[in-house]
Amino acid sequence: MAGGMGWRGCARVIARSVSGSATATVSERGAAGAMRGLPVMTSGARRGLRTIGGGGGGARYADWTPPTPPPSTFANLSEEDKRVLIDMYREVQGQNDRRSPRAVADDDDNDDGFEDPISYGQPTVALEERAPSFIENALVDGEISVLNLDDFRGKYVILLFYPKDWTFVCPTELIAFSEAVERFKSLDVQLIGLSTDSAESHLAWTRASRAKGGLGRINFPLVADLTKSISVQYGVLKIEDGVAYRGMFILDRELTVKQITLNNLDVGRSVDEAERLVQALQHVEKHGVVCPAGWKPGERDMLGDPEGSIEYFESLYGGADTVSAENEIAPNLERLKSQEQIDAFLTQNPIAILDFYAPWCGKCRQLGPKIEKLAKDYPSVKVAKVDIDTPALKASLADSVTSLPTVRLFRNGELDTELIGYKPNALEALFKNGAGVA
Repeated sequence: MAGGMGWRGCARVIARSVSGSATATVSERGAAGAMRGLPVMTSGARRGLRTIGGGGGGARYADWTPPTPPPSTFANLSEEDKRVLIDMYREVQGQNDRRSPRAVADDDDNDDGFEDPISYGQPTVALEERAPSFIENALVDGEISVLNLDDFRGKYVILLFYPKDWTFVCPTELIAFSEAVERFKSLDVQLIGLSTDSAESHLAWTRASRAKGGLGRINFPLVADLTKSISVQYGVLKIEDGVAYRGMFILDRELTVKQITLNNLDVGRSVDEAERLVQALQHVEKHGVVCPAGWKPGERDMLGDPEGSIEYFESLYGGADTVSAENEIAPNLERLKSQEQIDAFLTQNPIAILDFYAPWCGKCRQLGPKIEKLAKDYPSVKVAKVDIDTPALKASLADSVTSLPTVRLFRNGELDTELIGYKPNALEALFKNGAGVA
């Protein structure tokens, strides 16, 4: 029964339900009178019940099931009329347990005997913010269990919302991701599927043959978002159909939302693209760089600033590499590739600066162009760049250089000043110190 329908409207529906016409055995007046005689659970009584999942629309009442009307209500009604009336009564009383956009609220501001309909809440998900938490029934390793999103803190998580069990595009997506689960495990990623179906539906679907439209065994959990509250929080609910759009959310190890994509019901998602996005996000997290369009592991990344990005653009579109091209390197800047070269450099140059870096270190790459510019600005200071990943240097530098970037000023072969981390302002002061500039 829709909220807002009066008693006469309710009686009209009941009467037509009994015989398929307006001339049913239960007249409109008689049905209305019968319905008026039924006990109605008040809003206050409902609020007094223990709820699961919070109050408001869609809450599940753990301690109440729709009661049967008292026998006195059925005076002068046929058995069929009684059955229909009981069903309609339970329909009215059970509306607060609905999982659809027609669920009802706990407050009633009219006296028609029905509570007012409510709308779902607003999405709370946002990029670069903590993902909305949830605890819900799920199919996990072939068993119905309870899944708590917070239990996966410390891993990357991909949430895969899909419309419905027993459909068409959905099994192609879930099977594809399931067959690629080892690839995601190698990236420390937990896959989680979600739909507005029940956990029992998930279970039955996984037990059905793939050749007959079933899902077969799936190697990651399937959450049962029966209340649709998760789909609402993540902004993927197609309200008129009560199903989720194909939303994909990538969460980092702190369960912060790092990526969102949303497909309509008709187009499936790509396993390869999901994997690539995780790889790119993890690369950025580890190295402090940014990833250009279509980036894949092993390809060039770039620095996220105007100066640092020039190296990438020149390598892509032509032009000299500001680090490796001889005509771009300051004459007082060298590259050292062995401990012997380092020792000789410090012996030959009373004032020397060593820049210890690694190609995979994003902050090192951000600092690199600044060091090269300062080397040109202070030609009296001899500067050398040392890649700690150079095979001949790994063993000798393993204990002496433990953080990157590390920049050291030496006087007469002795360490004078050391900078650890990305400190561009302190770097210029270091060069001024070496050059004897106040």
